[in-house]
Amino acid sequence: MKTIAVANQRTGVGKTATTLSLGMALAERGMRILMVDLDPQAALSAACGVEEVQGASMANVLGGSGPGTVEIWDILREVYPGHRCSLAPADLELTLSELGLNFRIGRESVLVKALETVSKEFDLAVIDCPSALGMLAVNALNSAQAVLIPTRPEIADLRSVKLFLTVIERIKQEINPDLETLGVLVTYYNRELGPHKAAIQAMREAGLPLLTVGIDEGDQDTEAQLIERSRPIDIPGNPRTRIQLAKLVEQWLAGWRTWQPSIAEP
Repeated sequence: MKTIAVANQRTGVGKTATTLSLGMALAERGMRILMVDLDPQAALSAACGVEEVQGASMANVLGGSGPGTVEIWDILREVYPGHRCSLAPADLELTLSELGLNFRIGRESVLVKALETVSKEFDLAVIDCPSALGMLAVNALNSAQAVLIPTRPEIADLRSVKLFLTVIERIKQEINPDLETLGVLVTYYNRELGPHKAAIQAMREAGLPLLTVGIDEGDQDTEAQLIERSRPIDIPGNPRTRIQLAKLVEQWLAGWRTWQPSIAEP
């Protein structure tokens, strides 16, 4: 099982929507998918219809200042009928877990060990990370082979993404040298809006590893495709972008360690 962390220190950029869309799109393509909700706000769990966990969440798996009380296998929920797509849900108790993890020996690797127990049952784990760069996010980045960074097409987000890329480099240097940057994924993009286009250009000029998913122009679009492309790139609701993103991840899985993303050129 390989693992992708969907992460960005900024809130409201579409991390949960991207995790959900990617997980379900890959499940539709026949993969065995594990979605891990590592955000105490539990937005991914709620989106999957899981709102009551009763002591069976990632908080109970990770524990806090002491080990967790259950195995990750014991908390999984099937969330996509007819497909191999499971959710490891979250709840507010993850906030206490994060505080407690700071006092654990080997605190950065608690999630790594939990995921190892189900690694033979899934092809890919996709982690919805919290926005705060605390111990939960560090655990996610330490357990992942790649990080996908959603961001809105706003100039204000440029500095945030650049800072987060610096954090990823520190993670690679100090605890997880195998971590790759899958790329920066622009969400909620509307090509008809001038500020959005200006933000994309600024991100390209800044040298961000900006993925072409959802923002490539495509000169040969049909009228129907042009109408579709004029709408905001709402990852869960855009079938075309979902497929693009799923194919990109499949390419990464096929060429792990040698994979090079299709980056939007300046």
